[in-house]
Amino acid sequence: MRLALIADVHANVYALDAVLEDIARQDVDATVNLGDTVWGNVDPAGTVERLMAFPGVRGNHDEEQDVAHPDLQLSTTQQAFLAGLPLTLTLDDVFCCHGTPTSNTTHLMLTVTPQGARPATIPEIQARLGNIRAAVVACAHTHLPRVVQLPGGPLVVNPGSVGLPAYDAAPDPYVVENFSPHARYATLTQTRAGWEVRFHAVPYDHERAARETERKGRPDRAHWLRSGLAE
Repeated sequence: MRLALIADVHANVYALDAVLEDIARQDVDATVNLGDTVWGNVDPAGTVERLMAFPGVRGNHDEEQDVAHPDLQLSTTQQAFLAGLPLTLTLDDVFCCHGTPTSNTTHLMLTVTPQGARPATIPEIQARLGNIRAAVVACAHTHLPRVVQLPGGPLVVNPGSVGLPAYDAAPDPYVVENFSPHARYATLTQTRAGWEVRFHAVPYDHERAARETERKGRPDRAHWLRSGLAE
């Protein structure tokens, strides 16, 4: 089995189109969306429309659409699609979630402290996973590509963010930065030796996306898109 893992598109349809074009060359069996389709102002409706074709899970921003994103201008069908996404999804031996198995607002692979954020330790990841039994756990939410093999447990994979390479988590005391504007995703392949993970960083017209979000009143997001830096 070979899967493409995409996540945290955040309404950046230009990044999504570039990633989907790249995935089309990868000969995958399925593409899975790990959540947070919205919270972004490039093209929310166009992004949702494209992602309705793929299996996926519900990110925290997907379920906050009515309260946190009153200007999304999604169709009734698109709103229902986001609201109807499951919290978790299992494909063969791959367990998919946005944050953790029980919460799409909690990071699985990142730990936030009063001093900032750091990679979660193996014991922290194990505690957050609980009794999940799967060969692979695919998660998102941090926007940072990472793979961790848990001793005696699953391989945990975060593909990074398709559409938002950096952000300021204020009022929380941390930022996330990937240090380049590339659109990111991962491929997951089952081999005789084990599961192969490949991270992809796809160039796209990020300046176009930045100009669009700047025109709509978010110069901070435009900076994130241009640079992959939060500050």
